[in-house]
Amino acid sequence: MALTAVTAAAPPAVPCGPRGRTGERVLGRRGALGGASSGVLLLCTGKDPVARAEASPPLSSAPSGGELALKSGHVRACRGGNPNCVSTFSRGEDTRVPPWRYDGSLGDASEALVQLVPAEWEGAELVESKRLPDGSYLAFQGPGPFGMDDLEVILRPGQGGGDGEADGTTGVASFRCEARDTVFLYPIQTPVSALGAQRKRMERLRERLGWTSFA
Repeated sequence: MALTAVTAAAPPAVPCGPRGRTGERVLGRRGALGGASSGVLLLCTGKDPVARAEASPPLSSAPSGGELALKSGHVRACRGGNPNCVSTFSRGEDTRVPPWRYDGSLGDASEALVQLVPAEWEGAELVESKRLPDGSYLAFQGPGPFGMDDLEVILRPGQGGGDGEADGTTGVASFRCEARDTVFLYPIQTPVSALGAQRKRMERLRERLGWTSFA
């Protein structure tokens, strides 16, 4: 049976799981969870460290989000247990995406992202921009289906010129777009999917930029 959920207006926080972890009241169809009589579900963010430690894996293994940092000069892979993420360095099919190609200079590509991301992603803002020895790094944050989402992009120039300025060069853009928090539906404790929101966002950005995918 499909679950129809509607968030109640201005709901109070309620205990959710061991040690009084808090969540939001979510009203669902009666009996949606195998005959639940109240028709009330609890949507838990799992931020409480004690409650998270007592939950069964893989929920307890998901670290806090919001890490905007490179790993060995690359964007990070998606965190385990978080379905609301895409990364060019993930190994799983559900979260892996191919990098993009761009033509022109590294500076033009960076400027295009700085201008287009906030325009296409309402509420998003640039939080970090820096040059790398072999490219450029940009980090954005903005609202997502379950709170804040993070976006990191690394631009590397083509081989035609040191800064990607030479005519005909093709640069490479790798990226990670991830929901900062993993949300669970209590008591099932299964991560709630944003139905591909991050993947769709990145595909819209690529199309607007006019860049191509390596896939």
